[in-house]
Amino acid sequence: MTLSRGALITSWVLEVLLHRDHILYLKWDNPPETKYCDPEDRMNLIFYSSDKEQYLTFENTAERSAREVTLQMNKNFAGGTVNGWMHYVNKEGTLVSTSVYLGQNIF
Repeated sequence: MTLSRGALITSWVLEVLLHRDHILYLKWDNPPETKYCDPEDRMNLIFYSSDKEQYLTFENTAERSAREVTLQMNKNFAGGTVNGWMHYVNKEGTLVSTSVYLGQNIF
């Protein structure tokens, strides 16, 4: 499933790890810098629990240049089947990237 489609270039997801206490660690690498791959692009993350029929979103989580982020996930969201996606929005808020699927049962 694709949640967004746009001109910004996506990053390569290198690691998605869930640590104890519901801490999610995400690491990525970026293609060369262009007008469609700016270090200041902001990452958004979307998680969906099909069991709970709920979304959990993180907007403007990190700049593309950070190459990693650690998030405190909501412990009430844990359990069952959880799918995750990420995408970027440029600093002007006018362009997005195509979403990247992070996987299932991330939580």
